[in-house]
Amino acid sequence: MASEKFFAALWKANAVIIFLAGLVAAAAGVGALGLILAEAFRTRHVQDVAFVEKGQGVSESTRLGDFRAIDGTDVLRAELYLDQGYDGGFGSGKQALSTRNYLFFDPESRTTRWLRPEPSGLILSTENIPEAGYVDPKPAPQAFLYVVAESDSNGDRRISQKDDKAIALSRPTGEQYKVVLPHVDGFEGAALLKNGNGLILYSLRSDIRAAEVELATFTVVDDRQLIARPQ
Repeated sequence: MASEKFFAALWKANAVIIFLAGLVAAAAGVGALGLILAEAFRTRHVQDVAFVEKGQGVSESTRLGDFRAIDGTDVLRAELYLDQGYDGGFGSGKQALSTRNYLFFDPESRTTRWLRPEPSGLILSTENIPEAGYVDPKPAPQAFLYVVAESDSNGDRRISQKDDKAIALSRPTGEQYKVVLPHVDGFEGAALLKNGNGLILYSLRSDIRAAEVELATFTVVDDRQLIARPQ
C-alpha cells in the first residue's frame, strides 16, 4: 500500500513537471514568434541609399541640415538630405537617408550657393584636400572632393555605393563644381603635393590608380596605374 501511494505521488509530480515544462516551451515559442514578427514588420533604416522607384508606397522629402563652418574660411555649409520611405506592405518598410546636395552660405555678403545647380543621384562622401586629419588647428581646404553616384547602373532599383561612381571637385566656397574622374569603382585617398596640385588615389576595375589634378583649373595632368588591386 505504501509503495502504491509512493508511485502515485511520483506520477503526479512528474505530471506537474511535464505540465510546467510545456508552459515554459510554449512561452519560449510565443516569444520567438514575437521576435520573428517584430523583425519582419520593423522599419529598416539605411544611409547613402536612394530608391529609384516612385509612386504608391514610396514617400520622399528633402530637408536641410545644420550649417557648419568650413575650416580656414568664413563660409558655412549645410547638407541637403533626401529622406525616403518605402512601404513593403504588412507594416514593414525601409527608411533611406542620403545627401543630394550642399548649400554654401557667405555670412559677410548674405549670399547662398548650391554646389550642384541640377542635382541628380547622390553624394556618397565628401573629403578635404588636404585631408583635415587630427591636427589642430585644421588646415584650410584647397578644394573639396566628392564621390558621387548619378544613376542606378546595376539595375537593383536603388542608387548606392554599388553603382558606377565619379569623383568631382569644388572650391571651398562651393564654386566651380567639376567632375574630374567620371569612372571610378572607389575612392582610396587624397593628398596635396608640394607643387600645389592634388593627388587622388582611386580604384578602377583591377587597378589602384593615382591621378594628379591641377587645383587651379581642376584639370587632370597625370593619371597612371600604381598597382593591381589585391584580390
